[in-house]
Amino acid sequence: MSNLDLLNSICEKILSGNLSRIQIYDLYDENGLINQIMQDLSDYRYYVFDGRFDDILIDVVIERTTMETRYFENYSEFLNLVNDKIKKLIVPTMIVLPLNITHGNLNEVRFDFNANFSIFPLSKKEGFLANNLSSLSKHVERTIYAKLCPDHILSVKDKHFFNYPIMTIEVHDIDNRVEREAPRIIESVYSIFRMISMGVKNDSRNYHRVVSKPLASTYTVYYNEVGTSPNPPYDTGYGYSFRFKFTPILDLNISDLVSRKEIISDNLDKIITSIFATKNDESITAYDNGRKWINALLMFNEAYEFASRERFDSAMILLITILESLFLKNEGTGKQTKLINAVNNYFSDLSQENHIKNTISQMYKKRNSFVHEGKRMDGYQIYKPLNEYQGLIIGMEPLTFTQYFDSNHDLKHLSNLFAIVKEILLSFMFKEVDFQ
Repeated sequence: MSNLDLLNSICEKILSGNLSRIQIYDLYDENGLINQIMQDLSDYRYYVFDGRFDDILIDVVIERTTMETRYFENYSEFLNLVNDKIKKLIVPTMIVLPLNITHGNLNEVRFDFNANFSIFPLSKKEGFLANNLSSLSKHVERTIYAKLCPDHILSVKDKHFFNYPIMTIEVHDIDNRVEREAPRIIESVYSIFRMISMGVKNDSRNYHRVVSKPLASTYTVYYNEVGTSPNPPYDTGYGYSFRFKFTPILDLNISDLVSRKEIISDNLDKIITSIFATKNDESITAYDNGRKWINALLMFNEAYEFASRERFDSAMILLITILESLFLKNEGTGKQTKLINAVNNYFSDLSQENHIKNTISQMYKKRNSFVHEGKRMDGYQIYKPLNEYQGLIIGMEPLTFTQYFDSNHDLKHLSNLFAIVKEILLSFMFKEVDFQ
């Protein structure tokens, strides 16, 4: 039987007998419809697969049997009715994210990249800290209609949560989907921030001294129930804490982020769009590019953290993998030449063609030597002060205290490769891509 026939058979049984909700759900399950419906709905922009999904399936068939047309005309009609009910579960959610180690301060109590992304700088001065926490709490209340409860966070979730600036990310979606996607969202945000600041000269980071305040180890997702009044007084809503799945250290100056507000804002919006996109929303090419880009952002974080521990060969392999995943359609011979051509076509800058060709060629040679012969990079020596933490702590900015024997050394090419990958990722979702 087709899915339509199975659905209408459930309607028929509801009409012919007084079935309980559990019995109706069992009819879905017995006919194998649950997994099929879940699979088909995953192509829609909004979906939820917890107990609310079960209730929606039951409600849709019950409501259909009370209408003049007591059966479904087609399967798509049923899916659309389910999806319409799922959309009613959309609520404003807030990801609250500590930005560990971030250097520098802002004079204002809040900095907005745009309407959905804000930073609340915190200060050692107690009065300023209290003022900022009040501003942060009010922002959360006005957005999700629930209290932040900083004291509860410090006593129950993470006593170091407010040691450094706090970022808020507002997402309008199904609450449990935001919870599921939060790890990719925050790691992508960290990746963008690290790209923006990597290689930027700034006096506050000259010696990479780790600030003495302990690091926050969690971030949170907050929301309230559907239909919650936007007017105070507010209750505590719902909040869930998660551990970071990567090293939550940002070795950057907050002023670097402020100075690049526009490009950061555009990329942060693209992160949310790409992570929550579905095939039904846009063209297959745009959908696939968004998935590739998010995956590349996550790989960049890994490459950055490998390099921060002076695992340069591993970082190099990840950076080349990023470029191949973005520009090469499939494997085969001549990947190096195809990749060089694709990257040069992307930049369309004749003055950079030899630089790009040389960098990628040298890195391919080193990758092949490492993978097939176990030979590591050479031609460099690292000198750094005693108080320098690069190489000891994951997440500190890499390649900052390295000196070289000659101008054709491996780490110089790796630094150039980082720069090429950064520039591509920061503009990838805003340009046409020529696949090879």
